[in-house]
Amino acid sequence: MKKATLVDANELIKKLADNCDNKIELKAAIKGLKTRFINTCLDSELDHHLAYEKHSRSEGIVSEKNYRNGHTAKRLY
Repeated sequence: MKKATLVDANELIKKLADNCDNKIELKAAIKGLKTRFINTCLDSELDHHLAYEKHSRSEGIVSEKNYRNGHTAKRLY
């Protein structure tokens, strides 16, 4: 996977701003982007902590219920 750079982030912000017609759309787009970023970070942290990815069973444990099957919506304040 390509490592993100500040230039990539600036290009993404410019494209995002160009596709929005007003401040309300821009705020909604930024909020959605921030939410997806935070969820991706949390999922990655959990993958690392548990040592297995979402929808995978942990190795060495035969319990059928010991796996991650997704997540529920959470609200950030």
